[in-house]
Amino acid sequence: MSYKTQIEIDISPVELAKVFSQYGSDEQALFFSTVAEEFKNFPSCGGDMQFVYMAKDMGVKGKNWIYTLANYLKTKHIDVNAPKFDMLSKSYPEQLL
Repeated sequence: MSYKTQIEIDISPVELAKVFSQYGSDEQALFFSTVAEEFKNFPSCGGDMQFVYMAKDMGVKGKNWIYTLANYLKTKHIDVNAPKFDMLSKSYPEQLL
């Protein structure tokens, strides 16, 4: 016999980051893949405007971390035929990025 239950927890971004940093690379990769799936539900172009808002609100340390990951993916693992490959970044002037 099995039971399913659903719980709701309130976790701050700082607490979530601490949990995320303790995950192994496979769990971190799954997290990003899941976030990508969830972004498909955003009403505005799969979350494109959310990227603009996050970039505006994000500090330098966060931007540098994301930039490092994005550059590694771009040079090592991203398929140039992937949907939206570099389309968003090419749509904004360099000084805004």
